[in-house]
Amino acid sequence: MEKKEYVERFYRNWCVKEEDIQSYNVKYKESDLFIKSDKDFSKVVVDLLRELHKDIINYSSMDPRFLRALEYYETDIPKPYVVQLMFDSAKRFNVGPMAAVAGAISQIVGEKLSEYSNTVIIENGGDIFIKSYSETTIGIFAGESPFSERIGIKIAPTFESSIGICTSSGTVGPSKSFGIADAAVILAERAALADAAATALGNLVQMKTDIKELLEDFVNKHKLIGGMIIRGTELAVYKVEILKIS
Repeated sequence: MEKKEYVERFYRNWCVKEEDIQSYNVKYKESDLFIKSDKDFSKVVVDLLRELHKDIINYSSMDPRFLRALEYYETDIPKPYVVQLMFDSAKRFNVGPMAAVAGAISQIVGEKLSEYSNTVIIENGGDIFIKSYSETTIGIFAGESPFSERIGIKIAPTFESSIGICTSSGTVGPSKSFGIADAAVILAERAALADAAATALGNLVQMKTDIKELLEDFVNKHKLIGGMIIRGTELAVYKVEILKIS
């Protein structure tokens, strides 16, 4: 099945709209972040993205497997924080470290902005960091599935901690997946972990898969917060609350 590329990020319009919260877009090289926070911290974000990209590029020049590995591997090469976070997340699900790159960037930027802002919501290619004192709804884009753009996940207020919500797709977008899910969504305590988990879950979704059983087993085995699988007209939801948004 050929994957369909997409550019417009519909779910960026589905986050909760709050007074006194700034919404802004920050782009740097491959990173394209949509952010909600108490103030516009674009300068802080650009400076941080510059450092993160430099760390990733420098590490990749020393480790030829890094950018292309599809499974976890051990290496003694010293790693900067963002790369170590990617490896740690990938190890838990036996995926390549690049499977966690967008989530790791969302997480690091989110943790930094949390030093200045009570509300921080960061979306990076479908990988989301949330720390908010208000209830939040995150819409799900699932290609041509009839559920696409019509349902969202309800996120309770997060106070002292944050959560990560990440999506993998075998039918939409540039990221590699061995499965056929229109959307495999995972909620976890960290965005990098959710990113690696969503990739691993998406890889497991095949034509004859019982997606309800697969999702429940996967979430319980890995002690995750919850998740969702969309495959065409099929929908499996576990330990999350969904809402109709259109």
